[in-house]
Amino acid sequence: MERSLQFNTPFQTANIPNMPDSEQTAQPPNIPNMPSEGANVPNMPAENANVPNMPMEHTVIPNMTVDSTPAPIISDSAPSNPVSHTQAKIFPPALLTPHTLLKVSANAKHDRVFRIDPDLNRIEWNSGKKWKVPVVNIEWIKEVRTDEEAFIFNALLKPNEVTLYKSRWFSIVYVEKGEYKSLNLVAASSELRNVWVNALREVGEYGEKLPALDYLQVRFESWLKKIWAQADRNNDKTLDYSEVKNLFEQLNIFIPSKLLKLKFKEVNTDGSGKLDFQAFKNLVYFCRQRQDLRQLFKVLVSDGSESFTRQEFLNFLLDIQKHDLTEANEVYLKYCDEATGLVEFSGLENYLLSDDGHYFKKDRLGVYQDMDLPLSYYYIASSHNTYLLSDQLKGESSVEGYIRALRMGCRCVELDCWDGADGEPIIYHGYTLTSKILFRDVILAIKKYGFVASPYPLILSLEMHCSLTQQERIAAILVEILGDSLLTSSIDVAGISLPSPTKLKNKIMIKGKIVRSELSEEVVSSSDSEAASESKPKTKKVKVAKALSDLVVYCKAVHFQGFDGVERRFDEISSFKEHTSLKFCEEDFGKYIKYNQLQLSRIYPSGTRVNSSNYDPTPHWAAGCQVVALNYQTYDRSMDLNQALFKGNGGCGYILKPAYLLKDGVTPNSSAVLAVEIISAQQLPKPQESEDGEVVDPYCEIEVITPGTPTQKSKTKKVEDNGFNPQWNEKFVFNVPKFGLSFLRVSIYDKDYHRDQFLASHSSLLGNIKPGYRHLELRNFAGELIPFGSVFVRLDFPDSENVPVKASTF
Repeated sequence: MERSLQFNTPFQTANIPNMPDSEQTAQPPNIPNMPSEGANVPNMPAENANVPNMPMEHTVIPNMTVDSTPAPIISDSAPSNPVSHTQAKIFPPALLTPHTLLKVSANAKHDRVFRIDPDLNRIEWNSGKKWKVPVVNIEWIKEVRTDEEAFIFNALLKPNEVTLYKSRWFSIVYVEKGEYKSLNLVAASSELRNVWVNALREVGEYGEKLPALDYLQVRFESWLKKIWAQADRNNDKTLDYSEVKNLFEQLNIFIPSKLLKLKFKEVNTDGSGKLDFQAFKNLVYFCRQRQDLRQLFKVLVSDGSESFTRQEFLNFLLDIQKHDLTEANEVYLKYCDEATGLVEFSGLENYLLSDDGHYFKKDRLGVYQDMDLPLSYYYIASSHNTYLLSDQLKGESSVEGYIRALRMGCRCVELDCWDGADGEPIIYHGYTLTSKILFRDVILAIKKYGFVASPYPLILSLEMHCSLTQQERIAAILVEILGDSLLTSSIDVAGISLPSPTKLKNKIMIKGKIVRSELSEEVVSSSDSEAASESKPKTKKVKVAKALSDLVVYCKAVHFQGFDGVERRFDEISSFKEHTSLKFCEEDFGKYIKYNQLQLSRIYPSGTRVNSSNYDPTPHWAAGCQVVALNYQTYDRSMDLNQALFKGNGGCGYILKPAYLLKDGVTPNSSAVLAVEIISAQQLPKPQESEDGEVVDPYCEIEVITPGTPTQKSKTKKVEDNGFNPQWNEKFVFNVPKFGLSFLRVSIYDKDYHRDQFLASHSSLLGNIKPGYRHLELRNFAGELIPFGSVFVRLDFPDSENVPVKASTF
């Protein structure tokens, strides 16, 4: 299950490599007496600082009865302050007091005073400006790098500084508002550096180890403290009614003034007209009461009862949630009252929010498919122009693009190779103003990160524009750095098909042109390397160096000669522009499927997509195309579906194609009925993370997407003034194939007079989802998981499998 407080990278759009001076900042009054840079800092007090733009959430509470008992976040036994208690234990005492560290950016180097606030769960420092207190929230952090891994310092420092600082530097890579950034620091000693690095890494591991309920509790407590600090602008440790009302509007919470005043008065037990943190927390608990779950509870239990009997709860788990009997008994024992054997409302709520009630099938979290079939039988997670972090014309090229894609499970990355200065090849988007990076640096990153997310083969798609001399240099770099992981010879000399992913485990394969004779000229098509510039020649003759050609074993790039009358080889691969592939889908669909049974095909975006937008991958998946390359730097509907496809099978980057795409005469199974009930959503953001404007009026668009067939769509009605816990309770029915690829996508929009605005979405492959009542996680416009955001649904469909093909089938 995916969690955001862990240092593995969910998809984000990126803007790297180092943090500009316009860092995320807090209001200065929240950190009193922050010293100027370089000052000696004894005993800095803990502060409550303003943290704008934590993905903000918002609520309407219609027809809510007044209840003076605050609702729990998870259960009635939730600890009152687990964050400060737990985080303070993780962070060594040395980090709870300030340290002067050297902050390195592209423009300057400055001493800054850094500390960790365990209550607000963030790093904060003085900026040298009285009005500016930058922060990095711990949950934003994706990775902490040291030594050679912190390669960014080589670009930021002079050679003598690199030697001086290397043992003391560390780089904190994080994502803020969808953009990758790095905080690059040098400690006074290697010992102090290690204290910081080890503590930050331990916090990330801590989040992964927590049970789901404890994890949510810890993160929610941390979030509460942040929004409290945001509202407490004068740092008096209290909030009055107007401050609470303004904060609730920012959080998308709408409560009628009369009700809000009543609840404010109830939690303000000392009658001061101001709330301390505990009183504020009680008020937020009230807002978080799950009336939808209360209603469900009443429907499921016996008339008038306040709890499930053992048999009632087991029936619910078996008949609706589709647990097997053994699992159902284990779940019952976990959530029942030990004294009475009954399951109360808190037990149901805790179950639905726990790992036990998670929507994603547990067996899909690991590799469950047959990985011993030919490589051409699998969809392969593939990236286009992997080096780019934004658009195709002026965007930044960065090694970070490769690291991000590889950590996401991508198994085919693109390297656009050009001659560089001093005999060192470079990578960039040719004939454009994009920046340049060294080929060697990219291969070093691939060596480190190539098999972090998956042990299955990695394909390097080389788009070659280099001279023979620098091609030979490329070959030498590949052999030197990749060593035994580089595939240089056939695994099965007498093979009649591509090897399997299992046989190619931990191997890196080169895709490129080969020498047909000792030295031959090859015509490069206007294909993968196509740039948007009209001045670029459409074809270009280049020579292929034998040393590089010898490294190409199973992915020999050739020009497509047609479907008929051509001898086909399993070790060859052709690349098709998106429009060419679509034409094949429309005019030669059967032949295209058969072609993709033997050899690989690579699909890439049109050169006119200068903003790095993505094409729809589903028609190409329908034809069995394996290497459907997308712009990983752009989060959109296409990339969302791509993530949904490759999230299964352990996220290994290989998904077995449906049986009807693998063997002649096999046809798709008959259809079945999918019933979807959209019940509610929790803590939606405002459009584009804006804190301004009115509370949203959300509605849901439900799509069922089956490659090769028209998309089925339905919409709910809008709910006015409620972005915090809107309820729809609307049901929809769709037809889906029993076996194969079908996606469920739920998108939430704000209904607006001028233009409906995107709020959040969820996409999943149906074969990966459990039926029953489930909370589906939501992602924002940048592809980031929304803290505490979900859409609560009921799903009913036949127990389908996601392409359950075994070798024995053939």
